[in-house]
Amino acid sequence: MNSAIVASPIVQRLYFLDWLRIAAFALLVLYHVGMVYVRWDFHVKSPFAGPALEPWMKLTEPWRMSLLFIVSGAATAHLCKNSVSWRLVRARSRHLLLPLLCGMVLVVPPQPYVEVMQKLGYSGSYLDFLGLYFSGYPGLCPNGHCLVLPTWNHLWFLPYLWLYSALLFALLAMWPQALVGLARLAHRALAGFLLLALPVVLIFGARLLLFKRFPSTHAVVGDYFNHTIYFAMFITGAVFASAPPMWDRLARLRWPHWPAWFEAPVLVLLTFVFCAVGYLLLRGSMLLRPWFGMVKARPVHTTPIPKPRP
Repeated sequence: MNSAIVASPIVQRLYFLDWLRIAAFALLVLYHVGMVYVRWDFHVKSPFAGPALEPWMKLTEPWRMSLLFIVSGAATAHLCKNSVSWRLVRARSRHLLLPLLCGMVLVVPPQPYVEVMQKLGYSGSYLDFLGLYFSGYPGLCPNGHCLVLPTWNHLWFLPYLWLYSALLFALLAMWPQALVGLARLAHRALAGFLLLALPVVLIFGARLLLFKRFPSTHAVVGDYFNHTIYFAMFITGAVFASAPPMWDRLARLRWPHWPAWFEAPVLVLLTFVFCAVGYLLLRGSMLLRPWFGMVKARPVHTTPIPKPRP
């Protein structure tokens, strides 16, 4: 019976995923606007930057991009519901890589230009900077970190999504029933509280073991921590889209059968305990430091910035 349920094709649009995607991108916009007004490093900073927004932004930081990859995985599974073909691969590449290329040429360059103006006092014109940008000039090093030019900056989501889609297409080309098999396994293994607890344990474990050793780079190569989290979320979305009853299970878990007066205090307490334990383990535990290793800062040798032509 379960096999028949999870093997059924995706026959209807999941509108709640559309709304989740809209909400996630709205939070994404607000988050990057907020980056101008907090103390964390960013391309450009306001003179009024301070700590007021940081706790609110931290609330969305652990799950905002993961949510987008879950939704994208479900959408990709919908594309693959019949079969995988070169036509599908070409269409996916066209829809992801062409906007990426266009963004790197037209949208992204103003970001490093404003950054070097504020942080390095660059006085050249935008056209002068474009010459440095497209030639891959290596000597722009604000805050000791040299800019890699050209860059995709905050468009990194597109190459990551293309890579994960390509891996899923390759898997389905070799094993057409891969998502159905994984959906059956998830349907049997993930039920009740385990459906919420297991992902938390796996994500928390990945953060403890990988985050310090492999910091986030968004450079595709060597970005092991992000790949561990985001590819897992992408596959989760694809598997859940192939097992419609899993969405119903998640919906039932939104409101546990607790007394109404009991829910809010328990959720607040659990959130506080989880964040406090995570902070102590990541920041204060001497026992975990050997796992992470010690990274020594190396001096950055900068190249003089060419003066703009008169």
